Amino acid sequence: SNLNSYKQGDYYVVPNVGQLIVKSNYENATYDTNEVTTKVPIPEPNKFNISLTKVSSNSTCTSGNDNYSLEGAVYGVYSDEACRNQVGTITTDATGKGAISNLVAGKYWVKEVTPSKGYTLDPAKYPIDATKAAEGQTYSVSSKEVPIMDPGDVILKKVDSNTNGTMEDQGTME
Repeated sequence: SNLNSYKQGDYYVVPNVGQLIVKSNYENATYDTNEVTTKVPIPEPNKFNISLTKVSSNSTCTSGNDNYSLEGAVYGVYSDEACRNQVGTITTDATGKGAISNLVAGKYWVKEVTPSKGYTLDPAKYPIDATKAAEGQTYSVSSKEVPIMDPGDVILKKVDSNTNGTMEDQGTME
């Protein structure tokens, strides 16, 4: 039978059907035990962690370039593959690392919801099957991000066509 049908709050009440045999110097008897129940505590599910690392797919372009930052990317952690039931977030630090702790063992998906400065939104969903997670176990996710090429601002300079000099503070450009 289904053990959940015996659930009583934070424990199961399990009927014991069988026989109790007592043999001693004073008694040799068999008793039916179908009236006896046992309280069995419901085990707490294991908790686990997710560690995320975001790296640039083009570090030649992004390394040391102030137009790019691995800090501030936000990833949603979801309990469904469609990524609709968000159970937490991971935000990356300046090194591209972030984490979430104390998730209940199960299946999860990690998906970027906000890219960091200078990067495109990562469309990938990263599945994590932690159904058999050991207590405190850490699962790792690595995300290789594509930088937006030339994310710099456009700089316009108004030049006097007669002198080729700049026309600072001499009106507005429309």
